[in-house]
Amino acid sequence: MQRFVEDLNQLYCLKSHLTERIIDLGGHLSFSRSKYAIQSLVDQTDLELENLDLVFKLLNRQASFTNCHEIIKSLENIYDDLTDAIEYPQLAHTLFLEYLNQIKTAEKGCLITLCRYSMGIDNPELKQLLLNELNMPECSLLDTFKNHYPESFKYKAKNVVS
Repeated sequence: MQRFVEDLNQLYCLKSHLTERIIDLGGHLSFSRSKYAIQSLVDQTDLELENLDLVFKLLNRQASFTNCHEIIKSLENIYDDLTDAIEYPQLAHTLFLEYLNQIKTAEKGCLITLCRYSMGIDNPELKQLLLNELNMPECSLLDTFKNHYPESFKYKAKNVVS
């Protein structure tokens, strides 16, 4: 359970950092054609954060950034390089992709733990919230679990943010 909560916190940190930082990029000329895509990504990530807030609430815990310093430092370094290169669109776009890739790579590691943990949860509402979080391309294990545990995917919680 401790590893699960740590990964849940790290996932929350990653998503929070993403929404706090990239919204500013849409206003720069280098990203003017990506403004709506960036806003869409922020909106989707905000919904995912709301879903994670519900998971924490069901666990009687709050998200913590305590063990996220190293990953945040790494993301900040990339983001600082990105903002320093904002006047050079090709370089800025390359650094933006590196930033997103760093987040997605760390997210995949967290999601693997969440995938494994979600299969053994008895609380149907919590299980559904986790499955909502896992229902993304990064969680390739989910398809395997769906084939082997079809009963685990039948419950649909009320008032769940998707």
